[in-house]
Amino acid sequence: MMKKLSLALLLVFAGIGNAQTYTYPSAYLTIGDYSNNTQSISFAFYNTLQFSKEFYLVNNLENLIIDNPKWKYDQKHIVSQVIYDDLPITLKLAYGFYYGKYSTTPSRNNYEDNINLYSADFIGKLGSFYLGASYTRTNLDGYLHQTVNQITPRFEMLFGANLFVSVKPSYAILEDKRKLFSVSAKAHYYAGSGVLLKAGGFYGKRAYYFDSDLITYFNQNETQKNNFFGQVEYVVDPKLRAILSFQQTQFTSYSIRYYILGVKSFFSL
Repeated sequence: MMKKLSLALLLVFAGIGNAQTYTYPSAYLTIGDYSNNTQSISFAFYNTLQFSKEFYLVNNLENLIIDNPKWKYDQKHIVSQVIYDDLPITLKLAYGFYYGKYSTTPSRNNYEDNINLYSADFIGKLGSFYLGASYTRTNLDGYLHQTVNQITPRFEMLFGANLFVSVKPSYAILEDKRKLFSVSAKAHYYAGSGVLLKAGGFYGKRAYYFDSDLITYFNQNETQKNNFFGQVEYVVDPKLRAILSFQQTQFTSYSIRYYILGVKSFFSL
């Protein structure tokens, strides 16, 4: 595990060292309140490096800790995504490595998770429309041995300068024979005075879902049934934005409320 994590970190810092133009760092604090007497806290750092007009490298480092009176789960991960954006075509390629450690009190049935994720996403622009699809393959090796294949088309549109709407159905086939389908929708609306509003969610069935836009991975084996979110993003100045977000998600036997605080920044190099 450490060799894989070290290699991934080398890729991150090599990218940072070779950046030529712009960098967009951001940081997020997420607190999760579970309905089954469980709490979680997550610290995440993202950095987007723009090497040229067309090429970007996005890196995400995160530490997630889930606490229950009877057990604890500590997960660290790194995701790197290369983006080629030369309208009308955008291509995204991502690799993620996730390491999780599960421990109980008293100590028994402890285990470690090693997860490798691979994703490719193609987007084409036709006037005000964005059409495309992503494919993600996840290999889990730990307490559960699981392979997940996920296909997610996208149908998106700009309505004038202030409104963006996205609809993304998703279909996943799991090694444990589950076949899961869901549909997500979201809208971004610029309300003026530096305020950007975002809202959306999904309905259907998901497990181990990967969002290739947010490079966010939902590492839960239990089937996820729905989710909705609301977010306010405020432009403090041209180089700094503050983010406040809330999410509610329902699984088969429990639900989670997430409270998210974040900052985005921008620097020229």
